[in-house]
Amino acid sequence: MSESDEHKNLKNYGRTLLLSMGFMPKEIIEEYRVSMPPLNNKLAGKTLLFIVDLCAFANRREFKKSVAVECGKTDVEKISQLKIFFDEVIHLPYNIEVANQISTSIIEKFTESIKILEDKLTEKELAYNELKTQNMNLEMYYEDTKVFMALVDAIGFTLVDTKRYSRSGQKKFKDMKNIISELLLKMEGPSTYF
Repeated sequence: MSESDEHKNLKNYGRTLLLSMGFMPKEIIEEYRVSMPPLNNKLAGKTLLFIVDLCAFANRREFKKSVAVECGKTDVEKISQLKIFFDEVIHLPYNIEVANQISTSIIEKFTESIKILEDKLTEKELAYNELKTQNMNLEMYYEDTKVFMALVDAIGFTLVDTKRYSRSGQKKFKDMKNIISELLLKMEGPSTYF
């Protein structure tokens, strides 16, 4: 059976409605099949198969929801059965005037805007991960520097204390110690080593 233009318009409206509820385009499914046991005892032991015009499933940390959208003429029993399976069931009857006013170009522009935002989000996530890696490298470098400074400190005081360095050697050591102290100050504040 061929789908009427009015039914297609209702589906477009339903898709727009789901997008406005916070679902992403990839989370929206057309003609979704649902099988379940009937509520009615007369049909006990049988399995019902429903085809849902539109549905959306989101399982993101900030948004978890499932919604079914039935377009046009729909059986009341089907709606009540679907309410068991979905968090929310929306019925869009044929007499909705809004559905005829929605053009596909608006939906396409909206979908394109979402795609652009998803791409930007991906770019930002990549940049964030790169910065996180750089930060980890800097933290490891900083820890290595602290260990190095502790060694320099221990060696330096030993050499200075035993007077094995000449005065010029002691000055070079103090200059090196000052340079490293300045670097540490830029990295975290006052050094605990000097």
